[in-house]
Amino acid sequence: MMEGSRAELSSRVRETGPPIMQVMKSLKAPRDTIDLSQGVPFFGPPEDAVKDAMKDIRSLHGYGPDAGDEELREIILKKVRSRNMIRAGSLDNIMVTAGANMGFLNAVSAISDPGDEIILLDPFYFNHGMTLDILGVGHIHSRPAQDGEVDIDSVNEAINSRTRAIVMVSPGNPTGAVMKKGSMEALLELCLENGLWLISDETYEDFHYEGQHVSPASMGDELPVISLFSLSKSYGIPGWRQGYMVFPRWMFDQLLKVQDTTTICPSRVGQRLALYLIRDHPDHARNHMGALRENRKEVMDWLKRNEDLVEAPRPDGAFYAFPSFTGSAFERIRSMDIARNILEEARVLLVPGSPFGVNTPPALRISYGNAGKDRLREALERMDEWLEGSPLS
Repeated sequence: MMEGSRAELSSRVRETGPPIMQVMKSLKAPRDTIDLSQGVPFFGPPEDAVKDAMKDIRSLHGYGPDAGDEELREIILKKVRSRNMIRAGSLDNIMVTAGANMGFLNAVSAISDPGDEIILLDPFYFNHGMTLDILGVGHIHSRPAQDGEVDIDSVNEAINSRTRAIVMVSPGNPTGAVMKKGSMEALLELCLENGLWLISDETYEDFHYEGQHVSPASMGDELPVISLFSLSKSYGIPGWRQGYMVFPRWMFDQLLKVQDTTTICPSRVGQRLALYLIRDHPDHARNHMGALRENRKEVMDWLKRNEDLVEAPRPDGAFYAFPSFTGSAFERIRSMDIARNILEEARVLLVPGSPFGVNTPPALRISYGNAGKDRLREALERMDEWLEGSPLS
Protein backbone atom coordinates (compact mmCIF):
# COMPACT_ATOMS: atom_id res chain seq x y z
CA MET A 1 0.00 0.00 0.00
CA MET A 2 1.38 3.39 -0.98
CA GLU A 3 1.87 5.93 1.79
CA GLY A 4 2.80 9.59 1.88
CA SER A 5 1.75 13.04 2.93
CA ARG A 6 -1.85 14.06 2.57
CA ALA A 7 -2.59 16.48 -0.27
CA GLU A 8 -4.00 19.76 1.07
CA LEU A 9 -6.87 21.97 0.01
CA SER A 10 -6.81 25.70 -0.57
CA SER A 11 -6.95 27.66 2.67
CA ARG A 12 -9.18 30.21 0.91
CA VAL A 13 -11.80 27.56 0.19
CA ARG A 14 -11.44 25.80 3.55
CA GLU A 15 -11.98 29.06 5.40
CA THR A 16 -15.04 30.02 3.34
CA GLY A 17 -18.30 29.29 5.14
CA PRO A 18 -20.57 26.53 3.79
CA PRO A 19 -23.50 27.36 1.47
CA ILE A 20 -26.18 28.32 3.99
CA MET A 21 -29.10 27.00 1.95
CA GLN A 22 -27.50 23.56 1.85
CA VAL A 23 -26.97 23.74 5.61
CA MET A 24 -30.60 24.66 6.26
CA LYS A 25 -31.99 22.03 3.89
CA SER A 26 -29.87 19.38 5.62
CA LEU A 27 -31.47 19.99 9.02
CA LYS A 28 -33.96 17.39 10.15
CA ALA A 29 -37.31 19.08 9.69
CA PRO A 30 -40.37 18.00 11.68
CA ARG A 31 -43.38 16.77 9.80
CA ASP A 32 -45.53 19.54 8.30
CA THR A 33 -42.71 22.10 8.34
CA ILE A 34 -43.47 25.27 6.39
CA ASP A 35 -40.45 26.31 4.35
CA LEU A 36 -39.83 30.07 4.22
CA SER A 37 -36.12 29.73 3.56
CA GLN A 38 -35.47 29.50 -0.17
CA GLY A 39 -35.53 32.73 -2.18
CA VAL A 40 -37.75 31.65 -5.07
CA PRO A 41 -41.12 32.87 -6.39
CA PHE A 42 -44.27 30.75 -6.47
CA PHE A 43 -44.58 30.90 -10.27
CA GLY A 44 -42.69 29.33 -13.13
CA PRO A 45 -42.13 30.42 -16.73
CA PRO A 46 -44.87 30.72 -19.35
CA GLU A 47 -45.46 27.30 -20.87
CA ASP A 48 -45.36 28.52 -24.47
CA ALA A 49 -41.81 29.83 -24.01
CA VAL A 50 -40.66 26.48 -22.62
CA LYS A 51 -42.27 24.59 -25.50
CA ASP A 52 -40.65 26.89 -28.05
CA ALA A 53 -37.21 26.40 -26.45
CA MET A 54 -37.66 22.63 -26.44
CA LYS A 55 -38.47 22.67 -30.15
CA ASP A 56 -35.05 24.21 -30.78
CA ILE A 57 -33.05 21.90 -28.52
CA ARG A 58 -31.64 19.63 -31.26
CA SER A 59 -29.90 22.57 -32.89
CA LEU A 60 -28.22 23.72 -29.67
CA HIS A 61 -25.82 20.90 -28.80
CA GLY A 62 -22.66 22.75 -29.81
CA TYR A 63 -20.65 25.54 -28.24
CA GLY A 64 -21.95 29.04 -28.74
CA PRO A 65 -20.21 32.41 -28.52
CA ASP A 66 -18.53 32.91 -25.14
CA ALA A 67 -20.47 36.13 -24.49
CA GLY A 68 -23.79 34.51 -25.33
CA ASP A 69 -25.83 34.00 -28.48
CA GLU A 70 -26.00 37.17 -30.52
CA GLU A 71 -29.78 37.12 -30.97
CA LEU A 72 -30.28 36.99 -27.20
CA ARG A 73 -27.74 39.76 -26.58
CA GLU A 74 -29.59 41.94 -29.08
CA ILE A 75 -32.85 41.40 -27.17
CA ILE A 76 -31.08 42.18 -23.86
CA LEU A 77 -29.55 45.33 -25.34
CA LYS A 78 -33.01 46.59 -26.35
CA LYS A 79 -34.38 45.71 -22.92
CA VAL A 80 -31.72 47.52 -20.86
CA ARG A 81 -32.00 50.59 -23.09
CA SER A 82 -35.80 50.83 -22.90
CA ARG A 83 -36.59 49.53 -19.43
CA ASN A 84 -33.46 50.25 -17.42
CA MET A 85 -32.57 53.41 -19.35
CA ILE A 86 -28.94 52.29 -19.52
CA ARG A 87 -27.16 53.94 -22.45
CA ALA A 88 -25.50 50.78 -23.72
CA GLY A 89 -24.16 51.37 -27.20
CA SER A 90 -23.44 47.90 -28.59
CA LEU A 91 -23.43 44.17 -27.99
CA ASP A 92 -19.98 44.60 -26.45
CA ASN A 93 -21.74 46.09 -23.43
CA ILE A 94 -23.58 42.80 -22.82
CA MET A 95 -22.55 39.34 -21.63
CA VAL A 96 -24.90 36.44 -20.93
CA THR A 97 -24.00 34.61 -17.71
CA ALA A 98 -25.03 31.49 -15.85
CA GLY A 99 -27.08 33.56 -13.40
CA ALA A 100 -26.19 36.76 -11.55
CA ASN A 101 -23.75 34.90 -9.28
CA MET A 102 -21.68 34.01 -12.33
CA GLY A 103 -21.78 37.67 -13.34
CA PHE A 104 -20.47 38.66 -9.92
CA LEU A 105 -17.61 36.17 -10.17
CA ASN A 106 -16.76 37.51 -13.64
CA ALA A 107 -16.81 41.11 -12.41
CA VAL A 108 -14.67 40.56 -9.31
CA SER A 109 -12.17 38.45 -11.25
CA ALA A 110 -11.79 41.19 -13.86
CA ILE A 111 -11.37 44.18 -11.54
CA SER A 112 -9.44 42.89 -8.53
CA ASP A 113 -6.37 40.96 -7.46
CA PRO A 114 -5.81 38.79 -4.37
CA GLY A 115 -5.33 41.11 -1.41
CA ASP A 116 -7.55 43.84 -2.83
CA GLU A 117 -10.74 44.78 -1.00
CA ILE A 118 -14.37 45.31 -1.95
CA ILE A 119 -16.95 47.08 0.20
CA LEU A 120 -20.19 45.24 0.97
CA LEU A 121 -23.16 47.09 2.44
CA ASP A 122 -24.45 45.22 5.48
CA PRO A 123 -26.49 43.11 5.50
CA PHE A 124 -24.92 41.66 2.35
CA TYR A 125 -25.91 38.82 0.03
CA PHE A 126 -24.03 35.79 1.35
CA ASN A 127 -22.85 34.47 -2.05
CA HIS A 128 -21.05 37.77 -2.64
CA GLY A 129 -19.04 37.24 0.53
CA MET A 130 -18.28 33.63 -0.43
CA THR A 131 -17.08 34.68 -3.89
CA LEU A 132 -14.68 37.23 -2.42
CA ASP A 133 -13.34 34.69 0.10
CA ILE A 134 -12.68 32.10 -2.58
CA LEU A 135 -10.94 34.62 -4.84
CA GLY A 136 -8.77 35.92 -2.00
CA VAL A 137 -10.34 39.38 -2.09
CA GLY A 138 -11.08 41.02 1.24
CA HIS A 139 -14.48 42.42 2.08
CA ILE A 140 -14.98 45.49 4.21
CA HIS A 141 -18.40 46.24 5.63
CA SER A 142 -20.25 49.49 6.07
CA ARG A 143 -22.80 50.09 8.78
CA PRO A 144 -26.25 48.77 7.88
CA ALA A 145 -28.48 50.90 5.68
CA GLN A 146 -31.75 52.17 7.13
CA ASP A 147 -34.83 51.79 4.93
CA GLY A 148 -32.99 52.49 1.71
CA GLU A 149 -30.69 55.22 3.05
CA VAL A 150 -27.05 54.16 2.88
CA ASP A 151 -24.66 55.37 5.59
CA ILE A 152 -22.39 57.18 3.15
CA ASP A 153 -19.97 58.31 5.87
CA SER A 154 -19.45 54.68 6.87
CA VAL A 155 -18.79 53.67 3.26
CA ASN A 156 -16.36 56.55 2.80
CA GLU A 157 -14.48 55.54 5.96
CA ALA A 158 -14.08 52.00 4.57
CA ILE A 159 -12.27 53.15 1.41
CA ASN A 160 -8.49 52.70 1.34
CA SER A 161 -5.70 52.16 -1.19
CA ARG A 162 -6.70 48.50 -1.69
CA THR A 163 -10.39 49.18 -2.36
CA ARG A 164 -11.59 48.29 -5.85
CA ALA A 165 -15.39 48.41 -5.71
CA ILE A 166 -18.58 48.97 -3.76
CA VAL A 167 -21.38 46.42 -4.08
CA MET A 168 -25.07 47.31 -3.83
CA VAL A 169 -28.13 45.05 -4.07
CA SER A 170 -31.46 46.77 -4.69
CA PRO A 171 -34.09 45.56 -4.06
CA GLY A 172 -32.15 43.88 -1.31
CA ASN A 173 -31.48 40.32 -0.31
CA PRO A 174 -31.97 39.66 2.63
CA THR A 175 -33.94 42.77 3.61
CA GLY A 176 -36.24 43.53 0.68
CA ALA A 177 -35.24 47.19 1.13
CA VAL A 178 -35.06 49.44 -1.92
CA MET A 179 -32.16 51.87 -2.09
CA LYS A 180 -33.20 55.48 -2.56
CA LYS A 181 -31.96 57.26 -5.68
CA GLY A 182 -30.07 59.81 -3.59
CA SER A 183 -28.04 57.03 -1.97
CA MET A 184 -27.22 55.55 -5.38
CA GLU A 185 -26.02 58.95 -6.56
CA ALA A 186 -23.89 59.34 -3.45
CA LEU A 187 -22.30 55.91 -3.98
CA LEU A 188 -21.55 56.82 -7.60
CA GLU A 189 -19.93 60.07 -6.44
CA LEU A 190 -17.66 58.10 -4.10
CA CYS A 191 -16.73 55.72 -6.89
CA LEU A 192 -15.92 58.54 -9.31
CA GLU A 193 -13.91 60.44 -6.70
CA ASN A 194 -11.86 57.39 -5.71
CA GLY A 195 -11.51 55.47 -9.00
CA LEU A 196 -13.76 52.62 -7.86
CA TRP A 197 -16.33 50.39 -9.50
CA LEU A 198 -19.96 50.19 -8.44
CA ILE A 199 -21.28 46.63 -8.82
CA SER A 200 -25.08 46.78 -8.89
CA ASP A 201 -26.93 43.50 -8.36
CA GLU A 202 -30.41 44.03 -9.79
CA THR A 203 -31.72 40.47 -9.55
CA TYR A 204 -35.02 41.70 -8.07
CA GLU A 205 -35.59 44.57 -10.50
CA ASP A 206 -39.16 43.42 -11.29
CA PHE A 207 -40.26 43.14 -7.65
CA HIS A 208 -41.21 46.62 -6.44
CA TYR A 209 -44.27 47.39 -4.29
CA GLU A 210 -43.83 51.16 -4.39
CA GLY A 211 -42.23 53.22 -7.14
CA GLN A 212 -40.15 52.09 -10.10
CA HIS A 213 -36.80 50.34 -10.37
CA VAL A 214 -33.75 52.57 -10.85
CA SER A 215 -30.51 51.27 -12.36
CA PRO A 216 -27.49 53.35 -11.28
CA ALA A 217 -25.92 52.83 -14.70
CA SER A 218 -28.74 54.97 -16.13
CA MET A 219 -27.40 58.07 -14.36
CA GLY A 220 -24.79 58.91 -16.99
CA ASP A 221 -22.67 57.70 -19.91
CA GLU A 222 -19.85 55.16 -19.52
CA LEU A 223 -20.07 55.22 -15.73
CA PRO A 224 -17.89 52.78 -13.73
CA VAL A 225 -20.92 50.57 -13.10
CA ILE A 226 -21.24 46.83 -13.64
CA SER A 227 -24.92 45.85 -13.59
CA LEU A 228 -25.95 42.27 -12.85
CA PHE A 229 -29.32 40.80 -13.84
CA SER A 230 -30.99 37.41 -13.44
CA LEU A 231 -33.96 35.58 -14.95
CA SER A 232 -34.18 33.19 -11.98
CA LYS A 233 -36.66 35.28 -9.98
CA SER A 234 -38.45 37.29 -12.68
CA TYR A 235 -39.40 34.16 -14.60
CA GLY A 236 -39.20 31.46 -11.92
CA ILE A 237 -36.37 29.55 -13.63
CA PRO A 238 -33.50 29.30 -11.10
CA GLY A 239 -32.58 25.84 -12.38
CA TRP A 240 -31.94 27.14 -15.90
CA ARG A 241 -29.13 29.44 -14.63
CA GLN A 242 -29.65 32.42 -16.92
CA GLY A 243 -28.56 35.98 -16.30
CA TYR A 244 -26.56 38.76 -17.89
CA MET A 245 -24.25 41.63 -17.08
CA VAL A 246 -23.98 45.15 -18.51
CA PHE A 247 -20.69 47.07 -18.35
CA PRO A 248 -18.55 49.67 -20.12
CA ARG A 249 -17.62 48.46 -23.58
CA TRP A 250 -13.87 48.60 -23.01
CA MET A 251 -14.13 45.81 -20.39
CA PHE A 252 -15.46 43.27 -22.86
CA ASP A 253 -12.21 41.52 -23.85
CA GLN A 254 -11.07 41.13 -20.23
CA LEU A 255 -14.42 39.78 -19.06
CA LEU A 256 -14.42 37.36 -21.98
CA LYS A 257 -11.21 35.77 -20.62
CA VAL A 258 -12.95 35.01 -17.34
CA GLN A 259 -16.12 33.73 -18.97
CA ASP A 260 -14.24 31.44 -21.35
CA THR A 261 -12.20 30.02 -18.48
CA THR A 262 -15.07 29.26 -16.11
CA THR A 263 -18.10 28.61 -18.32
CA ILE A 264 -17.17 28.98 -22.01
CA CYS A 265 -20.82 29.85 -22.64
CA PRO A 266 -24.03 29.48 -20.61
CA SER A 267 -26.41 26.66 -21.50
CA ARG A 268 -27.57 27.29 -25.06
CA VAL A 269 -31.05 25.86 -24.64
CA GLY A 270 -31.33 28.02 -21.52
CA GLN A 271 -30.32 31.01 -23.60
CA ARG A 272 -33.03 30.18 -26.13
CA LEU A 273 -35.60 30.10 -23.34
CA ALA A 274 -34.25 33.42 -22.05
CA LEU A 275 -34.69 34.94 -25.49
CA TYR A 276 -38.35 33.91 -25.70
CA LEU A 277 -39.01 35.10 -22.14
CA ILE A 278 -37.46 38.57 -22.44
CA ARG A 279 -38.82 39.15 -25.94
CA ASP A 280 -42.36 37.80 -25.53
CA HIS A 281 -43.10 38.06 -21.80
CA PRO A 282 -41.53 41.27 -20.45
CA ASP A 283 -44.16 41.71 -17.71
CA HIS A 284 -44.27 38.12 -16.44
CA ALA A 285 -43.18 38.92 -12.88
CA ARG A 286 -45.30 42.05 -12.65
CA ASN A 287 -48.36 40.00 -13.60
CA HIS A 288 -47.87 37.99 -10.39
CA MET A 289 -47.35 40.92 -8.05
CA GLY A 290 -50.90 40.80 -6.70
CA ALA A 291 -50.30 37.57 -4.79
CA LEU A 292 -46.91 38.78 -3.59
CA ARG A 293 -48.48 42.01 -2.32
CA GLU A 294 -50.92 39.97 -0.24
CA ASN A 295 -48.06 37.91 1.18
CA ARG A 296 -46.08 41.04 1.94
CA LYS A 297 -49.05 42.47 3.83
CA GLU A 298 -49.21 39.31 5.97
CA VAL A 299 -45.53 39.75 6.84
CA MET A 300 -45.89 43.48 7.50
CA ASP A 301 -48.83 42.74 9.84
CA TRP A 302 -46.70 40.16 11.65
CA LEU A 303 -43.88 42.67 12.10
CA LYS A 304 -46.34 45.24 13.42
CA ARG A 305 -47.95 43.00 16.01
CA ASN A 306 -44.54 41.87 17.28
CA GLU A 307 -42.85 45.28 17.18
CA ASP A 308 -41.90 45.02 20.85
CA LEU A 309 -39.67 42.05 20.04
CA VAL A 310 -38.61 42.46 16.41
CA GLU A 311 -37.75 45.23 13.98
CA ALA A 312 -36.93 45.13 10.27
CA PRO A 313 -36.07 47.41 7.36
CA ARG A 314 -39.15 48.27 5.33
CA PRO A 315 -39.47 45.56 2.63
CA ASP A 316 -40.48 47.62 -0.40
CA GLY A 317 -39.08 45.12 -2.92
CA ALA A 318 -38.11 41.49 -3.57
CA PHE A 319 -39.98 38.98 -1.38
CA TYR A 320 -38.01 39.05 1.86
CA ALA A 321 -38.22 40.47 5.34
CA PHE A 322 -35.26 40.52 7.73
CA PRO A 323 -36.45 40.89 11.33
CA SER A 324 -33.94 41.40 14.13
CA PHE A 325 -34.82 40.16 17.59
CA THR A 326 -34.45 43.21 19.80
CA GLY A 327 -35.68 41.85 23.12
CA SER A 328 -33.03 41.65 25.85
CA ALA A 329 -33.61 37.91 26.13
CA PHE A 330 -32.11 37.42 22.67
CA GLU A 331 -28.97 39.53 23.10
CA ARG A 332 -26.56 36.61 23.53
CA ILE A 333 -28.28 34.05 21.34
CA ARG A 334 -26.92 33.19 17.90
CA SER A 335 -29.27 33.54 14.95
CA MET A 336 -28.54 29.94 13.93
CA ASP A 337 -29.74 28.74 17.34
CA ILE A 338 -32.93 30.76 16.93
CA ALA A 339 -33.49 29.31 13.45
CA ARG A 340 -32.98 25.77 14.74
CA ASN A 341 -35.32 26.32 17.66
CA ILE A 342 -38.07 27.80 15.46
CA LEU A 343 -37.71 24.82 13.14
CA GLU A 344 -37.98 22.34 16.01
CA GLU A 345 -40.68 24.07 18.03
CA ALA A 346 -42.72 26.03 15.45
CA ARG A 347 -42.06 23.88 12.39
CA VAL A 348 -41.02 26.85 10.24
CA LEU A 349 -37.76 26.86 8.27
CA LEU A 350 -36.01 30.24 8.02
CA VAL A 351 -32.46 31.42 7.27
CA PRO A 352 -30.25 32.83 10.06
CA GLY A 353 -28.82 36.32 9.76
CA SER A 354 -25.17 35.41 10.36
CA PRO A 355 -24.33 34.47 6.72
CA PHE A 356 -25.58 37.95 5.76
CA GLY A 357 -23.08 39.53 8.15
CA VAL A 358 -25.57 40.25 10.97
CA ASN A 359 -24.84 38.76 14.38
CA THR A 360 -26.01 41.32 16.97
CA PRO A 361 -28.89 41.56 17.41
CA PRO A 362 -29.68 38.16 15.91
CA ALA A 363 -31.82 38.23 12.77
CA LEU A 364 -33.63 35.84 10.44
CA ARG A 365 -34.61 36.06 6.78
CA ILE A 366 -38.23 35.33 5.92
CA SER A 367 -38.84 34.47 2.27
CA TYR A 368 -42.52 34.82 1.38
CA GLY A 369 -42.24 34.40 -2.38
CA ASN A 370 -42.97 30.68 -2.57
CA ALA A 371 -45.75 30.35 0.02
CA GLY A 372 -49.48 30.46 -0.51
CA LYS A 373 -51.24 33.12 1.53
CA ASP A 374 -52.95 30.65 3.91
CA ARG A 375 -49.78 28.66 4.42
CA LEU A 376 -47.77 31.83 5.06
CA ARG A 377 -50.33 33.04 7.57
CA GLU A 378 -50.14 29.71 9.40
CA ALA A 379 -46.34 29.95 9.52
CA LEU A 380 -46.50 33.46 10.97
CA GLU A 381 -49.07 32.37 13.56
CA ARG A 382 -46.77 29.53 14.58
CA MET A 383 -43.99 32.10 15.00
CA ASP A 384 -46.34 34.23 17.15
CA GLU A 385 -46.83 31.27 19.46
CA TRP A 386 -43.11 30.61 19.50
CA LEU A 387 -42.37 34.20 20.50
CA GLU A 388 -44.90 34.01 23.33
CA GLY A 389 -43.46 30.87 24.84
CA SER A 390 -39.97 30.67 23.42
CA PRO A 391 -37.63 28.46 25.43
CA LEU A 392 -34.86 30.87 24.40
CA SER A 393 -36.53 33.91 25.96
